[in-house]
Amino acid sequence: MTGDTMTHVEQLVTALEFFKDWSNYLLVTSVASLGWASTKDVLFRSPTLKATSMWLLAGSIIFGIFTLALIPLVAEKIDPGTESFYDIKPVFYLLGIKTTCIKLKCVCFWQHILFMLGVLVYVWGVVKKSP
Repeated sequence: MTGDTMTHVEQLVTALEFFKDWSNYLLVTSVASLGWASTKDVLFRSPTLKATSMWLLAGSIIFGIFTLALIPLVAEKIDPGTESFYDIKPVFYLLGIKTTCIKLKCVCFWQHILFMLGVLVYVWGVVKKSP
């Protein structure tokens, strides 16, 4: 960094660091939520709602792990021509197969959506009906 100005690449890397921190916090929160939801003896409207909530939180955890795994690969691909790190397609091996088809925004989107749905289904399952 020269003086007080950051280069475009430095700005992207800094933004990616903030994104990594947020993704890590959400992953930790998802794990804690799943642990809490699965061990609390709370009366649900139906066992299906509890199971659905737990599966949604578990899905968020899986996509959170993928998100954090892709971040270093995305960081390696940032160059002066990069407009957004969300659009980078990193090269990696999935089950021994070389792939470049997963963008960071695809996995982080599902990490967020599944977490929010898991919380909503949990709340829907435990809130009692009005008399």
